[in-house]
Amino acid sequence: MAIFLSQPQKLSELMGKIELIKSEEYKLGIGESSVTFALMSNVLHEISDYTRFVREIFIALKRNGKLAIIEWEKKAAPYGPPE
Repeated sequence: MAIFLSQPQKLSELMGKIELIKSEEYKLGIGESSVTFALMSNVLHEISDYTRFVREIFIALKRNGKLAIIEWEKKAAPYGPPE
């Protein structure tokens, strides 16, 4: 499923269904099989044990739940975060 901002009726339908949760590394504070979709954006580069962290997310996902990961490639560039 893709929702674009050019489709405000679909976006408004989702607004009551989306909950933002800030968690600690390896302690998500989310029950098992409790979410249908998880989004991580520019997080993995901060995590020392990727496998452990992603495993915790999969525990929280319901059966057939989805995980989307947005991450940049760590390389020297004239833009992006300082090393």
